[in-house]
Amino acid sequence: MRARSPVLPVREADWLATLIDTCRSLGYLVYHTHDSRRSAAGFPDLVAVNPFLHRVVFAELKGPGGHLSLDQQRWRDALLEAGAAWYCWRPADWPEALRVLTASCADERTESAPKAEPRTEGEAPP
Repeated sequence: MRARSPVLPVREADWLATLIDTCRSLGYLVYHTHDSRRSAAGFPDLVAVNPFLHRVVFAELKGPGGHLSLDQQRWRDALLEAGAAWYCWRPADWPEALRVLTASCADERTESAPKAEPRTEGEAPP
């Protein structure tokens, strides 16, 4: 399956729609809070669950130049400490996002090639 690649630059809303469509086409159940004003501050933009791939992904989505708020950093730290798969993706991260979404947890544990760790805000891609 070939998922469409977002055209750069894109608005964060377009990036979110692309990822939601991609997740659904790959069999994920997707959760996104449409109005976050009544939700926990900083909770990730997207939660995607694929029981067939044994995969749960928390993703914070940013446009080019966007930065994590302190609340988003707290969620990131807590989820990573708990062993969750948390990512901060920008449109330029499309290849990495697609790789993560199509790999099962078992695939990532058994592949011999090293995998990129989820990046923290401000780190350059490997």
